[in-house]
Amino acid sequence: MPDKANGGRVVPLDRVTWREQIDRFHSWVETAGYNDCIEQGLRKAYFLSVLAPDPFWSVFASPCDEEEFEAAVEGEDLSEAAHLLLNPALAISTMTLDGRSHVTVRVAKLGFKGRFASFDHSTALLGAWAACIRAVDDDDVGLASHQSSPA
Repeated sequence: MPDKANGGRVVPLDRVTWREQIDRFHSWVETAGYNDCIEQGLRKAYFLSVLAPDPFWSVFASPCDEEEFEAAVEGEDLSEAAHLLLNPALAISTMTLDGRSHVTVRVAKLGFKGRFASFDHSTALLGAWAACIRAVDDDDVGLASHQSSPA
């Protein structure tokens, strides 16, 4: 639920819980088969993005609203839905090799990156997005400057 004291955004998860959920999500993507419940994974990633705590929210939160995202998922444009997850602070590169989509997602200004490969582009993008988040150190100087004081 949006919180006026939080700039109208949804109340974020605490860092520890969010990091645990990202780790679980990444594990799920690693074990998910080709197109295995990808819609469920996309929705989970979207909600993890909007529930990101500071300072991660400014880098990893999806810029699109829930209705736009759901329209892409419901319309079965899963690649578009996966791309809607990406915050403008992230850079993406994709290469197809041996029938697999190899995706790298990186935090453009900080150099952290995550890589993932899958026969399904949407799955590869989700895996790379989660791997990128896992690569970012909470104490990184670039992110620390955006941290809000503890409550």
